[in-house]
Amino acid sequence: HPEETGEFSGKRISPSEIYEEEAIVFPVLHGPNGEDGTIQGFMETINMPYVGAGVLASANAMDKIMTKYLLQTVGIPQVPFVPVLRSDWKGNPKEVFEKCEGSLIYPVFVKPANMGSSVGISKAENREELQEALEEAFRYDARAIVEQGIEAREIEVA
Repeated sequence: HPEETGEFSGKRISPSEIYEEEAIVFPVLHGPNGEDGTIQGFMETINMPYVGAGVLASANAMDKIMTKYLLQTVGIPQVPFVPVLRSDWKGNPKEVFEKCEGSLIYPVFVKPANMGSSVGISKAENREELQEALEEAFRYDARAIVEQGIEAREIEVA
């Protein structure tokens, strides 16, 4: 038990007490299951109010490929990109290379489609590095996105 080892520092309350106190959940979970709509869906299932984006918005925002398509539809410019399925990569890597190299110029960035915190992201300067980067991305997700590298000012928002 964490409270016996000194690791637990919060007040232990039962789920029924949360309802009785009319609490609102402030989810500060990160990554898959935390910010992808999973916990939001759970909160909605048990009718528990929570702060933040809902299920659909969370799921779409976590999915880099879907986010790019949605932003394109409202006219927000995106760097060129190629979505890649693991099954396509395993079935015909030559075709994936041709698609990426036919649409993009090295360097490119390869990312798992549904991860956060820069997990599984790689920069590739050539075909060999692209292969390694795709293998790394597919360790975390069945879909990856290959994006055109550009020289620009980087701004991070958290």
